[in-house]
Amino acid sequence: MKEKGTTRAGGSVACLGLDMMIHFGCDPIFLAGQDCAFSGNRYYSSHSKFNNQLQSKIIRMTSLEKLHREKAQEKKQLTVQCTQGNFLLTDQVMYSYLRTLEHIIQANPGTRVFNLYSHGAEIEHAPVLGSANEIKRRAFMPTI
Repeated sequence: MKEKGTTRAGGSVACLGLDMMIHFGCDPIFLAGQDCAFSGNRYYSSHSKFNNQLQSKIIRMTSLEKLHREKAQEKKQLTVQCTQGNFLLTDQVMYSYLRTLEHIIQANPGTRVFNLYSHGAEIEHAPVLGSANEIKRRAFMPTI
């Protein structure tokens, strides 16, 4: 541990990736696709391998939306604040990823972390950027 260091990352590769980028000195860091909730009432992104696996399970009279809903209900559900100000459902696993991301960011206040194009859970200390202009203005302009 003295030679290689340690990580605070939890069970998500996103948490490990964020922690590694901070240790590598990256600044700013942009989190993309880290919704940590059932954005659009979906468990997986529509372009993910896991969504394709759900699609292959569709049988007559079963919709993809129903399969996403059933997958989302496998674990205990909670509500979290959304980047748009409303509330979204998440489950206990994604909630733990959300809290781990927040703890990593909070432990490294010298690194700027932004939540890019998110429609999911609000990540504390990671301002939401919704456009290329915001990226340029908030992340690459010197602070005065």
